[in-house]
Amino acid sequence: MIRDFLRGQPPSANGPMIRMKNCIYTHGGLWLGPLAGEPRVTFVVACNGGGFKFSSALGEALADYACDGKTDLPVSFMRLP
Repeated sequence: MIRDFLRGQPPSANGPMIRMKNCIYTHGGLWLGPLAGEPRVTFVVACNGGGFKFSSALGEALADYACDGKTDLPVSFMRLP
């Protein structure tokens, strides 16, 4: 499919293949919050691309948890089930 697409592009886009590698993308969720049973420990897991897109919001929420033990940001959807 990729080669078929590239044939319609500039000739240099359809050059020889040098290397092929699978991309292993983590399809997890964004998880953020205090560790169950240990409110002094806050964690974040952002392995699904959201870590980059939401890094400033995640950092702010982590700082809120560290300083205040809570955050007013809408992060409840990131809680572990």
